[in-house]
Amino acid sequence: MTATFANIIVRSGDQTAVAAAVRQLPRRLGALVAPPVDKWTAVFDEASDQPDEDRLSGYTVMLSARLNTVAVGFMVYESDVLLYTLAENGKLVDQFSSWPDYFDESLPDSEMEALSGDPRCLARLAHVSPAQVNHILEGEHDFAEEKLAELARLLGLPLSITHWGYNDLLNPETDQPADRAAFIEIAQAFPLSDPES
Repeated sequence: MTATFANIIVRSGDQTAVAAAVRQLPRRLGALVAPPVDKWTAVFDEASDQPDEDRLSGYTVMLSARLNTVAVGFMVYESDVLLYTLAENGKLVDQFSSWPDYFDESLPDSEMEALSGDPRCLARLAHVSPAQVNHILEGEHDFAEEKLAELARLLGLPLSITHWGYNDLLNPETDQPADRAAFIEIAQAFPLSDPES
């Protein structure tokens, strides 16, 4: 069975502050904010979990701006593609796609290059070497979520981001994290069918 999910990881140990920032996101739907793990707080957002890579990137940049910190948005699509957006203090720092032309085979070379990722950017998050990050980004994996799991372990990120998106966490048939009751649930603000979303 293939996996499709998205989430955002924010460098903050304040779950309440992260939840408040999520509530301010424009055109958002529901969200779940996990308790922090080693000063990283995971956000599971319904709108970007549709999946919507543009919204995921936009929300990642906005959260990094509102909280004046680093945020990384991750997306796994059908276990084939891993994408990430890295933002710091409201500025887009880096983007990566393991299969840049998966959605558009006519993607120009300049856009392909823009999605190639700079391993130095992720390496700074955990004081590991760019070569270690690049080994994972360029390495062969059977499933995109395996690449994400290896990256999360290297960078010391909560492993919840390698398993779940918003829809997974609301699905009663999905294995749930042990601390699911400590997640902050944020109600929908706009219906998904909103024509301006």
